[in-house]
Amino acid sequence: MASDGQYSLLQHICVGVLLNHNPAHAWVASVNYSTYVDDGCHPADRPAVIASGFLAREENWLRFEPKWRAVVKRCHLKDDVFHMADFERKFAGKPEKWDILNELITVIMEHAEATLIAIVDMTDYKAVNRDYPLEECIGKPFAIAARCVARNINLWKTNFFYPNRDELLVFVEDGTLHRGDMEEVFKRDALPIPTPVPKSTPAVQPADMLSWEVGHFYENNSRRRTLKRILSESKELIEGRYHKKHMLEGLKMMGVPKRGEIPANIEFVFHSSKKRIRRRAIK
Repeated sequence: MASDGQYSLLQHICVGVLLNHNPAHAWVASVNYSTYVDDGCHPADRPAVIASGFLAREENWLRFEPKWRAVVKRCHLKDDVFHMADFERKFAGKPEKWDILNELITVIMEHAEATLIAIVDMTDYKAVNRDYPLEECIGKPFAIAARCVARNINLWKTNFFYPNRDELLVFVEDGTLHRGDMEEVFKRDALPIPTPVPKSTPAVQPADMLSWEVGHFYENNSRRRTLKRILSESKELIEGRYHKKHMLEGLKMMGVPKRGEIPANIEFVFHSSKKRIRRRAIK
């Protein structure tokens, strides 16, 4: 259990997913890592879709939980759950906002071992999607962003991971828009599908903060002091941006023709989900 008496989802995972019945000894023979990812912005009304999060050893996440909960509780936030958009509304114009954010960032940076950010430019996405079946053949914006995060994790693993010894679990916030499409893309590419966790899970809440900060920067072209601090203090920072060039390269590699060249009776499916017809929804 967490030190404040709260149930720890992470310890449950150690027992259930990793089949380790003694979490205190989970890191003797191997190192177990977890990454928590959240989305930022929605394709209908924002210039970018972001998937971002933090990676750390599970022992660090266990130490993180009570410290994070303690700061969030002092903020008197709804249900003691930190959600960046709600926090910004509640503390707009209040000088203590920056002190609280800095305290939360201190807790994050004391425990996180890598920072992962992936951005899909929505102007480019919509432009390419008009001419090509990008959405049907490659995926919706969050699926692409999450796929970029998966690639970034693999880059990190190249330098720090011991295959056949270490374990890494990836989690995504349960309410994420287009999570189902993301799962289909991961299934298509034979990647482990991230496990959904509720927003009340402390380890996913820093990802929500980071996605909001990156989205704010992308929308306003202004990097807040809080984002600057996260980026400057990250032990490992791995970023990825998915622009028009990358979208067209992906479509070319797959041999996807323009929409006008595709017969009207053609239906799109992934080879991994042949009964699930894919249709364009984002215009």
